[in-house]
Amino acid sequence: MSQPEQPAGLDETLVDEGRTRRLSPRPPVGHADLDETLLDEGRVRPGAGTGDWPENGLPELLAARYQLIRRLERPALYLARVRADGTEVVIKRHRVDREPDSGLVQYLVGTHAHTVRYLEFEAGHSVTVYAAGGTLRERQQSNPSGFGLAELRGVVQQVSSALIELHRAGFVHRDVKPANIVRQGEDTTLIDFDIAKPLDGIDWPEQLNLAYQPPEWSNLGQVGAATDWWGLGMTVLELAAGQHPFAWLADEDIRSHFGRTRPVDVSGVPDDRLRNLCQGLLVTDPAERWGAENVGLWLVGRAPQPPRAAPSAAYTPNAAETPYQFRGGSYRLRDELAQAMTVAWNYTVRVLVERDGGLDGLRAWLDQFTDDDATEARRVVDGVATDRRESVHVRLLRVLRALDPTRPPVYRNHVISRRGLLAIAHRATANDGDDAWVLADLWNHRLLPEFDTAVPDDADTGGQMLAELDRSWIRASREWRTLVSRVTDPRAREHLRNTATDRERLAIWLRMALHQPEDLAAVQERLERAVAELPVSVPWFEAMVRQQTTVWAAELLSGIAISSARTEAQRIRLREAGEYELLISAAFREWSRRQNRPAALGWAVAGVCPVAVAWIALVTAADAANRVDDSVIGIAWVAASICLAVSLVAECMLAASIGGRFHVRYSIPGSGLLALRPLSRWMQRSWAQAAAAILAALAGITLVSIEFPQFLVIAMTIAHLVWVMRRWARWRNQVAVEEAQIAEAAQRQPSETDAVPAGAAGGADS
Repeated sequence: MSQPEQPAGLDETLVDEGRTRRLSPRPPVGHADLDETLLDEGRVRPGAGTGDWPENGLPELLAARYQLIRRLERPALYLARVRADGTEVVIKRHRVDREPDSGLVQYLVGTHAHTVRYLEFEAGHSVTVYAAGGTLRERQQSNPSGFGLAELRGVVQQVSSALIELHRAGFVHRDVKPANIVRQGEDTTLIDFDIAKPLDGIDWPEQLNLAYQPPEWSNLGQVGAATDWWGLGMTVLELAAGQHPFAWLADEDIRSHFGRTRPVDVSGVPDDRLRNLCQGLLVTDPAERWGAENVGLWLVGRAPQPPRAAPSAAYTPNAAETPYQFRGGSYRLRDELAQAMTVAWNYTVRVLVERDGGLDGLRAWLDQFTDDDATEARRVVDGVATDRRESVHVRLLRVLRALDPTRPPVYRNHVISRRGLLAIAHRATANDGDDAWVLADLWNHRLLPEFDTAVPDDADTGGQMLAELDRSWIRASREWRTLVSRVTDPRAREHLRNTATDRERLAIWLRMALHQPEDLAAVQERLERAVAELPVSVPWFEAMVRQQTTVWAAELLSGIAISSARTEAQRIRLREAGEYELLISAAFREWSRRQNRPAALGWAVAGVCPVAVAWIALVTAADAANRVDDSVIGIAWVAASICLAVSLVAECMLAASIGGRFHVRYSIPGSGLLALRPLSRWMQRSWAQAAAAILAALAGITLVSIEFPQFLVIAMTIAHLVWVMRRWARWRNQVAVEEAQIAEAAQRQPSETDAVPAGAAGGADS
């Protein structure tokens, strides 16, 4: 319920040097003034007198039922708790001399959709159930990108539901505005019925804030259901455009505006559907103003075309004798035609700029005017018609500014103010709508200085120093190169230089130029949350977030930082998983070596058996060949026996040392098959050559065994022992690698006395 103060930097509008205000001086109107419901003459504000209310508490009668939690920032508001059931409520002190209508009280203490429920409503105070969430005013101040169609459609649907039910009951709210609408998630609640009364009431407050009051009240004192629909229209207009159209007008100026039957300018609403809704709800004639039926049709996409504001019919010295026909209206004044064309921007582009000869009729109409401004307007129109180098939107802007140089700063239905530009930059970063194209046009055609002469209707607010802002924007683009060079991570630096889009860079440069402390603080807060949520530390990104000079670059690098952190976290998880597997493997190896040693010995014996069979076959073949003496055969048998024993012992020692992993990688059968793989590949490539080579080798072995059987056995035993040593060395190398990896993993594990890195404690269980 509390309303923070409006940021001065965004809303303070400066008068260009050498210019004076057209109106009498008036203090700037901020959100706090817009939200205030003014008092009747002769009445005092709640709390001004002593009364029965303590300075910082509740009267005794209320304190008996409610426990005060705190006093809210807005005057005369208290957050409290019902002592009986703990329900949180808001207590508001009223003017004692205003007695609420009994029928209204009976209605408000009931339960109605999207309407705050009153527990008490008496002459001196009211008690409402606390509506959680923030008001639309607070949401507007905390959301630089503004409100889009989806969110405002939900607001309109639910607030209109509350108004329809209220009107059916015979009452009017009278004070529909952003400060009196609470939004939490997708739920909207209409609050503050202090000045609500029956529709047929006659005792209305005489002095009210006219910013949300319709012209029939401002000038005639009339009130009806259409009053609330006007308030809803003003609310949507302000939230969609980013600023209130009358924020700088005094009440007498608002009356003067409507006294000349001038419509409310809705050209600053970017979305076509929302702009049509605002036009329908802000028709100056209450009989033609949209109500429940047309709003309902709008919600389902079937709304009729809103009534077009009637241009001035009376002839004045500044008016054309022959009117200009535009979208069913007849226009005699250049400023009224410029406003109508600005509201229908895209339509005007199609029929006036894109169409061949579209400007001819306007050029002929301007011939009726003889003043210097008309001469300049004709020159501009002629130039736009012949020079087509600029975009159609920029060319239309030239025409509209020529028709009315004091038009409010609007381009492509976007308000070009400091607050509006901040919203455009945010939406362009998110690639929302046509904001990126608007930003590109403002940059490429250097349009901001042109708006320095634009002022809102009936007020002299200056140009908000947009020319200086444009120069700051250019400086920010130049500083960007230095800023990028300070990024230490190569991938992030490459992203800023080559991957980041022009849309993103233009938006960031503009935000740097605007230099709004609230925007900078919000960026830092968001990035600090992102840093806290990173799965692992990203030092270069954290350093950028901590420094205000690099935080804007960090805004574009948050995605890179999150991606890098996730990749590193995944790598760490895989590495830790591998290290865990190594630890398990080491334990399993030792267990397997002990538990599976008998099996390994069995494979060792099984591997030596084919060797023994081969030797027996060779010695028997030599004996049968009868090429050597019997003494040589005897020596061969003795050598075979000794060598077989040596081979068996060596193989068993190797198997006992390795244990369970002996087979298949290190046993004779398994290792032999691995050794024969090259031979098999050779046979697949050239089986004839491989077969010939195998037969030649077997023939050679047979000849040697016949002539020198004793030497062949000894030679084969030596070769086997060499093979055993090589397999043992290979095993030891594998063990050494695994043990080194295990030792490295153990060193990386932090001990209990190690310091915890900054930020790590935030993710630890407490």
